Amino acid sequence: MARTERADDDLVRAARQGDREAFDLLVARYRGRVDRLARRLLPSEAAEDCAQATILRSWERIGQLDEGASFLAWLLAICRRTAADMARAEATRRRYEEAFASAAAAV
Repeated sequence: MARTERADDDLVRAARQGDREAFDLLVARYRGRVDRLARRLLPSEAAEDCAQATILRSWERIGQLDEGASFLAWLLAICRRTAADMARAEATRRRYEEAFASAAAAV
């Protein structure tokens, strides 16, 4: 386990310097965990979008990961926040649809 963590640290360090291959190795290592969490938190049609958004956001923000912090924990936190954002957006969309349908029915 410690060996994997050290390898993660090395890959994170390289990714922070713009090494896309190092980042891709991290993603390959943990993509299944992200997919499973997204499927647990969202309906299946939204889970893939959530997983993709998580990977994109993590690449964009890799420089914000604290030195020595767990990449996996950070990645899953991004996934949870992304899923919450998506669920909120969907709830808002439904409220507007219902309000529009009610207003249209009243006319």
